[in-house]
Amino acid sequence: YKRACVQRAAGDAASPDAAEQATDDPWDSLTRHAAELAATLSAGSQAAQRDLALNGAMRAILDLLRLLTAERVGPTMALGSLLLVEQLLLSASATVWCLPRAQTMLLDSGSLDALARPLVASFERLSAADEPPASGDVAIYQATLLLLLSSQLENRPVQVELWATAERLGRGALAARLRSLSHMFYQMFDLCEHINLNHFHADEVAKGLRLLTHLLASEEEAPYLFIHMNGALDLLLRCLSNIDEEVLYAACCALFCLISRSPPARLLFLRKRGIGQLLDCVHDYNTAIVTTSLQILCLLAAENSAAREEMRREDVLLGVLRIVERFPAEDVTLAVLDAALEAVCHIVLDSPSNQEYVRTNGGMQPVVAALAHCAATQSKAEQDQGHNVRWDLTAPEGGGYAAASSGRVLPRPATAPGGSAARDPRRACEAFSRGQGSMQAVAPNTSASGLEPRPSDALKATEAACSALGNLVYRHSDNQRAALDSGVANLCLQLLRTPDACAHVAALSLLVNLADTNSRAQELLCTPESADAFFSLLTRSSDSRVLCYLCLLLSHAVWNHPAGQRLFGDRLTLQLLLSFLAAPRLPCAQAEAVPGAAAEGGREALVLYALMALVNLTYNNPEVQHLVRELSGIPLVQQQLSSAAYDVRRSASFCLGNLVKDNDGNACVLVSSGGLERLLLCLNDEDEDELSKTAYSTICQLGEPGLAKLLELVGDSLRALRPAARAGTTLPRRTVAPPPLGMPQQWWGTHVRPPPPLLREDEDSPIEDELIEDGLNGMCVYDAQEITVAREPPAPPPGRMGDPLYTAAVEQLERCLPVLNGMVYEFEDLRLAMAQRGGLATLLELLPHAPPHVEEEALHVLLNSLYGQPEASKLATLRLGAVGVLQKSAAAAAPAGEPA
Repeated sequence: YKRACVQRAAGDAASPDAAEQATDDPWDSLTRHAAELAATLSAGSQAAQRDLALNGAMRAILDLLRLLTAERVGPTMALGSLLLVEQLLLSASATVWCLPRAQTMLLDSGSLDALARPLVASFERLSAADEPPASGDVAIYQATLLLLLSSQLENRPVQVELWATAERLGRGALAARLRSLSHMFYQMFDLCEHINLNHFHADEVAKGLRLLTHLLASEEEAPYLFIHMNGALDLLLRCLSNIDEEVLYAACCALFCLISRSPPARLLFLRKRGIGQLLDCVHDYNTAIVTTSLQILCLLAAENSAAREEMRREDVLLGVLRIVERFPAEDVTLAVLDAALEAVCHIVLDSPSNQEYVRTNGGMQPVVAALAHCAATQSKAEQDQGHNVRWDLTAPEGGGYAAASSGRVLPRPATAPGGSAARDPRRACEAFSRGQGSMQAVAPNTSASGLEPRPSDALKATEAACSALGNLVYRHSDNQRAALDSGVANLCLQLLRTPDACAHVAALSLLVNLADTNSRAQELLCTPESADAFFSLLTRSSDSRVLCYLCLLLSHAVWNHPAGQRLFGDRLTLQLLLSFLAAPRLPCAQAEAVPGAAAEGGREALVLYALMALVNLTYNNPEVQHLVRELSGIPLVQQQLSSAAYDVRRSASFCLGNLVKDNDGNACVLVSSGGLERLLLCLNDEDEDELSKTAYSTICQLGEPGLAKLLELVGDSLRALRPAARAGTTLPRRTVAPPPLGMPQQWWGTHVRPPPPLLREDEDSPIEDELIEDGLNGMCVYDAQEITVAREPPAPPPGRMGDPLYTAAVEQLERCLPVLNGMVYEFEDLRLAMAQRGGLATLLELLPHAPPHVEEEALHVLLNSLYGQPEASKLATLRLGAVGVLQKSAAAAAPAGEPA
């Protein structure tokens, strides 16, 4: 591999792609695995460590590191992957660990200075970066730091040389940082040694673990350095098997701190099959130990599907469900229940097998019972305060079921044991259709709970129960049915009468997942009682999260449900939804709590969900379409096409399409308010762009009003192009026309209909000669005798090509003509309207003035407009001078020296 690297480095100057090709070299992967094997051998056997260090392997690794991190390679480590460099550094660290002869090898070979240079470069980039650092910089910085700190461990000469090198290269800042981290590194090393030497003294072990927890939380680099100390993670795992309660709790806290701050630690923990050892902690009678171990399970399950599968196979999921089942008990408090429910929520995340496992093993009933207990606690507290309002739902018999659309619980930065954190409900916004496809299911985001008793423990457990049930029922029709049979919908509505916004959000998010493409749940929600409940909450709540989830629930309740559309499509509900489109921007504190609002702002999130509700309310619903127009809602929806958020623009386009479908009145309002121009700006030539496709479909739904507006825009562009023709300017022509903007690929070229001949060859018609004669002589703009073949297109005049008016006119034609082409191709009535509104004359007049790619698109529109039309229409087109115009265009486009 070293020889290959030298050859690649020598050829780097001659071949700019050499570095890129190097990343695909199979030697990279093979060498990385060999380095990983060497690190594992060194960590597991002192004899192997000595052999690797003294028999050439260590020197080969150092030579390769110097080559890969040389200055000529640059800071991006282009010659060799970052994973390889990191693994080589980890292998060298394991080899020099507490082995003076290997440590001194860094001094003798001059590798210390070579390794310090990339460390300085990474340190400076990380210190100066205003944005989150690149993962490559962090990996190289931490791995190099580990090697240098391991090399000076209990080796004074190497330590002195390391400080001097850091002072010389790092201008003092790096040296100070290295001294601080070295002190911490020595402390962690001493604590591990102390715990190993005093493993029979529980008090000393517990004290050492508590100090270790403090160190792991003190520096950002501490978790990475700790997990790569020889035997450090194994030490923690052994402490999890200790029978002493203090040691066990201290070990759980240290492990929680480690894996919550270090993703590599989670992977190593799973590789060492640590989940099985956590099972004993889950069954412990000490509530603090149980809660902390459940928090660890949440962290492991949140980001790793393999961990979730292992938790089912190792019966960890079953053990957690048994904890929920035992509530309330002396050793299952509300804090333990909260942590157990959150563990269930994360373990079943995106795992149909785990969802099925919970239901088939009787796990749904305990979770529902926990929710019922918490809801009763909340209701009792509310009644004690003098409120006694109840909204009830009675589940009807039967009903259909369908799989819900995609959604997930997103992991959140975990809090330290004993801390608390606000919940952050979120959703992933994906595609939905106007009543044709599934809406997006929602699952609230959860985090690990604290260990100590907190105020509103019942509320926290309520949120966790809703989160767990939400993930259990989402995309799983059998679990939806089981939850509905258990009265979950009624419990959720019971929570909506409490004054706490967090309870409202938790209940609404669960209802969303229950109602997602589930007709039985929709029937439960589309009753007068539930409508009154939702409308009351919609009018009285000022919490942006509640408003967002209410809008989202409304969109699910009325999706493909005419009865729900009639129930919720009243004037007051529509007024509220439209008011959200015109509402001012939400305060920052609320915006951060709104699902999906982190990137776009709180107002955009609320607008998005309000639009989603309007999309499903207006689908094939003429009454709601008329009401929206009466409430001046069409301009409000149209304004959202200018939003900075892509999903808002896409939803607005969907909603406008539903509003104008088979509704000429709404179409005229949208056209007159400039909506067609805004929709044209949403078009592009990307076939997979959902916004572009929905905008095009919406324009087609405008019908004849939209066609008239497009022809008006084409006429405006034509007037802007005419001065060039009057001045004798020939616009530049292209040999190959580019793909038009705003059209799906299927409309471009392949969908130009071949026109049938006006008259068959064997047909003897008295008007045939008249048509030809009129087309060539009497009615054309350019007479046949005036046609000349251009040998070479003349160069465009510089002044005209830089004219912004000309450029804007061409760009507008590039947007309008492909849409016109699609409309007349797809709708026969629009082909007739094209002729009646003078569109054919406009196109013929445009041909002599347009650049070639625009001219070609105009010819497509002309051809599709005449397809299937009666002879009278074609005769009228010929009388407009079509033959003469087309002959002149053909002559101008013909290559030099060839006939037109």
